[in-house]
Amino acid sequence: MLIILFLTIERQLGADSVWYPWLRLLPEKPRTPLFYSEAEVAELRGTSLEHSVGLQKRGLAEQWQRLEPACQDLLRKAGASTTQVSFEDFMWAHAMFWSRSQSFPRWTQEAGEMVVSAEEGMVPGLDFCNHKEHSTAKWTIFGTPGLEVDELGQPSAMPTQVALVCPRQQAPSPGQEITIDYGDKSNEQLLLNYGFAQPNNMDDVLTIMCPVSPPEDRDDVLTARLNLLLSRGLMPRLFLPAKLLDGRPTRTGKDRSLRLPEEVEEILKIFVMVPKQLSAEVVSELEPEPAQNTLDAVEESGERMAVLTTLVGLLELKHLQLEGESGTGSLEADMKLIEAEANHEGKRTPDARWACLIYRSSQKRIAREYLIRAREELGAEMNRMRELQQRQ
Repeated sequence: MLIILFLTIERQLGADSVWYPWLRLLPEKPRTPLFYSEAEVAELRGTSLEHSVGLQKRGLAEQWQRLEPACQDLLRKAGASTTQVSFEDFMWAHAMFWSRSQSFPRWTQEAGEMVVSAEEGMVPGLDFCNHKEHSTAKWTIFGTPGLEVDELGQPSAMPTQVALVCPRQQAPSPGQEITIDYGDKSNEQLLLNYGFAQPNNMDDVLTIMCPVSPPEDRDDVLTARLNLLLSRGLMPRLFLPAKLLDGRPTRTGKDRSLRLPEEVEEILKIFVMVPKQLSAEVVSELEPEPAQNTLDAVEESGERMAVLTTLVGLLELKHLQLEGESGTGSLEADMKLIEAEANHEGKRTPDARWACLIYRSSQKRIAREYLIRAREELGAEMNRMRELQQRQ
C-alpha cells in the first residue's frame, strides 16, 4: 500500500517528481476490469470475476476514504501546486502497482537464522516487459543480503541488483521486443491484474463459490461446517484447474475420468457430512491426536454419492450463470466470435471485449467438461452402490 500511495503522490507532482521520466511513460488508462465501462463489465456476466471486480472497487473506495487526508497532507509537505487528488488517481496507482510489480525475496534474521519471505516491489524499466510463455529472457537478482550495505550503510535485506538476462544465442535482435514469462497464472489473475487473457491457458482455473447464507441467517450446523473448514485452512469455494481435465496417459489413450484437487474433495465432504459425523469431526479437531473415522464400503459409497451430487449441483448452477439468460450466451457463440476474429472477419474486436471473450469462453469450457465428468462419475457410483446393497 505504501508504494501505491507513493505513486499517487508522485504522479500529482508531475514534472517536479524525480520519477517523472518514468511516470510519463505509464499508460493514462489501465486496461484492467476496474476501469471498464458498464458495457465492458457486461461482457463478464455470470463469471466470478464480475463479482470480484465489484468487491475490489468497494474495498478500494473504503481504503481511499481513510488515506485521502494523509495523501493531501503529504502533497502539501512536498510543495505540490495542488493537493486535489481523486479516488480515480488512487485506482490508477493501484492498477499500475499490481500490473507492474514483481515478488522479490526478502531476508530477515530470526533466532540467528536467515529467513526468506516474498515482498512485492517495482523496478522501472523491467515493468515494461510484456508476458510471453516460455520466454528466453528472465529477470534475476544479484547481491548477498545481510553482507552488503544499502545507501544508508545498513545491512541489506533485499537484493542489491535486478537484471534482465537471457542465453547469448537467444538474445533479441535490435528493435525486437523483450518479453518475460509472468508465471503460472489463471486467466482470471491475468485479466484482473494485467488486462489480458491467454487462449488455451492450461493454468486456467474455474472458481465456484459455495452458497453460504449471511451470518445472521446461519444455523448451528452450517456454522459448524464453516468453522471446520477454517480450522483446516479452507474456504467455502472450489478451484477446479483446467490441467486436471487433460487426462492421465494410459495404454489405451487418456484417462478421462473425474479428477479433483484434494482440497476440493475435503471441502465437499465437510458440506455433505451428516450432523453426527460433523460433530465427531469438530470434536476430533480439538484433540491432540485427531481420531481417524473409518467408513464401511456402503457408507463410503454413500458419502461419495453425496459429494458428487453436490458437485454436480454446483456445476449446473455455474453453467447456468455463465451460459443462461443472466450470462453471456453459449460457449458455441463465443467460439464463433473467436473464430471470426482469427479469420479477420468483420470489424476488429476491441481489446477489453476480446480479453473478456477469451476469459469467459475458457470458464464455460472448464465448467462443461467438469460437469460431464462429474455426472458420469455419479452414475458409476450409483451403480456401485446398487451392487454393494445387493451383496448385503
